[in-house]
Amino acid sequence: MDETQGALWLVIGVAFIWYHSMKAREVALALALSTSLEMGMKLVDETISLSHVGLGRDPSGRRCLRRIYSFRLLDPQQIFHTGTLILTGIHLETILVESKQRDF
Repeated sequence: MDETQGALWLVIGVAFIWYHSMKAREVALALALSTSLEMGMKLVDETISLSHVGLGRDPSGRRCLRRIYSFRLLDPQQIFHTGTLILTGIHLETILVESKQRDF
């Protein structure tokens, strides 16, 4: 394999990882939005942030990336709630929503 082929495989690998990362982010955002609607809350700024990436296994046992996203929800009483969403590959593993009390 010469230098050109090596560079081409590197570009293909980076594009593959980028594509799957964007797909996982789309899935996570859709899940956070549906969770907020189910709970009668609003997803703050309609954004999620990637907190952690590690290795895991999907439901079929194959190795894949395990991503942890965080997001914030706002309830009708103007109280913020922090959410955590864990994806294994593009499959939902867990969604947690914690309550935060308002400081006066």
